Amino acid sequence: MKHGSNDTKIFIILSQAWYAAANLAPPCEIIDEVRFALLAPKQGNTSEMAIQWINLNGNPPAKLVVYDDAWNALAAFPDVIQQLGEIGKKVPTPDDIASILKKCGFVDATPRERATAPLKESTFIPTAKGDFGLSCADLEKKHGAEHQDFTRADWEQDVSGWNTSLGYWAWVLHNIESHYFDECDHCKAQETDKHYVENIGYVCPTCAQEFNAKT
Repeated sequence: MKHGSNDTKIFIILSQAWYAAANLAPPCEIIDEVRFALLAPKQGNTSEMAIQWINLNGNPPAKLVVYDDAWNALAAFPDVIQQLGEIGKKVPTPDDIASILKKCGFVDATPRERATAPLKESTFIPTAKGDFGLSCADLEKKHGAEHQDFTRADWEQDVSGWNTSLGYWAWVLHNIESHYFDECDHCKAQETDKHYVENIGYVCPTCAQEFNAKT
C-alpha cells in the first residue's frame, strides 16, 4: 500500500484511555488492547488492526485482530508484522507493542483525558436506537465495522483536521453521549438522543423528524 504525505500512523492503548473502565469491565474477555491505524484522509480510508490480550485461564495470550474490510492493513504495516514475528515465544506486553510501533513511526494518540468538544453539527436523523449507555466494545459488536450514523469517513475527517484524537469507536461513543442529557431546544425533553437542526439547535429525534418533514 502506498503512503501519502498526509497519512498519519497512530496507536491507542485501551487500558490507558479515559474510557478504559467501560470497555474492560466484566464480562468483557479483553484484558487490554493496542489498536493501531494508518489514516489516509486523501484516499478516504483507514488501515486498522489491533492486538488484544484475552483472559484465558489466568494466562492472557496476545492475538492479532483484523476485520475483513481492513485486510489491506496487513500490507500497510510490513515493518510491524516483521517485528512481531521476531518476538519469539514471549508474550509481549502492551508497552512492548507500543515500543515496536514507535520504532515503526507510529504516534501515541491514546486519549487519556476525556474530550470536551460538542457533537458536530450535521443534517442526518439518527436511526440507531438504544445506543446510549453501551460501551465502545458493545457498540462495535452491535454495529459491526461501522456505525450507520457516525461513519468512519466522518471520523477520519475529524482526525485529519485534528478535531479529535479518539479512536473510531470512542469517537462514536462521544457523539452519542455528548448531548443526551441536555434539554431538547424545542420541546425541552431530556435524556434522549439529540439531532442538530439548523436555526433550531439540538433537538430530540421526534422534533427532528417533525422539522425534517417540514423542509
